[in-house]
Amino acid sequence: MRIAIINDLLGGGSNGTFVVTYNLLDHLKAQGHEVRVICPDQSKKGDPDYFVVPERNLGVPLNRYVKKVGVSISKCTRKLMEKALEGAQYIHCITPFRLARYAADIAREKNIPISAGFHIMAENITAYLHMDKLTALNTHIYKQMYKTLYRKVDCIHYPTGFIKAHFEYRVKKNMPAYVISNGADRRFKKEEVARPSKFDGKYIITSTGRYSREKSQETLLKAVADSRYKDDIQVVLAGHGAREGIISDSAKTCPIRP
Repeated sequence: MRIAIINDLLGGGSNGTFVVTYNLLDHLKAQGHEVRVICPDQSKKGDPDYFVVPERNLGVPLNRYVKKVGVSISKCTRKLMEKALEGAQYIHCITPFRLARYAADIAREKNIPISAGFHIMAENITAYLHMDKLTALNTHIYKQMYKTLYRKVDCIHYPTGFIKAHFEYRVKKNMPAYVISNGADRRFKKEEVARPSKFDGKYIITSTGRYSREKSQETLLKAVADSRYKDDIQVVLAGHGAREGIISDSAKTCPIRP
């Protein structure tokens, strides 16, 4: 089967949607499917499995910020998308932005089955603007996502039941969907290993995820600093992102440096 995967943001990073895309790509190929990825990752130019669209120029300050966050913003026309989807028998959208919207419209016209993942919440977007507490704004964004993409697809993939309930409550709609955890790859197995000596006698708390407001690493650091066990807790923050300096300052409140 010839399958097209759409990701508006793919390029040069390692956030959750990148991991989902590459895991899905590897799995589908292992099943014998022909898969093409449509994205703005310029490093993939020339790769036969990728149809690379131009990156959007947002101006120098915003370009720097977007690069620091670790994503690429796509720029595409309807004509480019039609070329990219030529011969596709199935389409799956990872992100709900412009590329996915073009793909959904073409899929409906050509009767190509299409599904979409729900990996980006409105609060992920508004958090960058410090507006994630504005319920009306978040609801408006969810309704736009529904109007421009999700009402047009045959099925939605939600990684958690919470996200499904949250979105459907905001848009007041129930849609064909499956809740399938992104989970951990089967490569990850428990092994008996010696604890590094520097961690002897300590409780270890590991947090994974990019350094962003909605991941709220500062909340964990504050809780550790207030804990009666704070002198025995070692925090490990596995990630990177635009807020690294802010989180590093917050980490100074912990007796054991994260």
